[in-house]
This record gives sequence, C-alpha cells and structure tokens, in this order.
Amino acid sequence: MITHMLSSGEDPLWSFIYSNATAVAKTMGDGPYGTISRAQINEIADVLASRIIKS
Repeated sequence: MITHMLSSGEDPLWSFIYSNATAVAKTMGDGPYGTISRAQINEIADVLASRIIKS
C-alpha cells in the first residue's frame, strides 16, 4: 500500500498513516481474505493521524 501511494505522488506521511491503517483494519477484521471498507480505513487513519506529534 505504501509503495502504491508513494508512486502515485501522495505525501509520505499520509502514505505511512494510510498503509498502517489498512494493516490495522485487516488485522482486526477477517484476515487477509476478508473485505474492509474505505470508511473503516479512513476512520483508523484519522485516529492515527491525530496521534502523530508534528513539530
């Protein structure tokens, strides 16, 4: 996921957050073969983004 996002020109920090949110959603869900919604990924990404300390 992170490779795809970076190659698409996305911000590196957002790419890191979103790819980790995807991994979290897959881990919490039905494993690698289950489906997850974009809304679920976005919700997790928002929580992760709010916890990052920016200086």
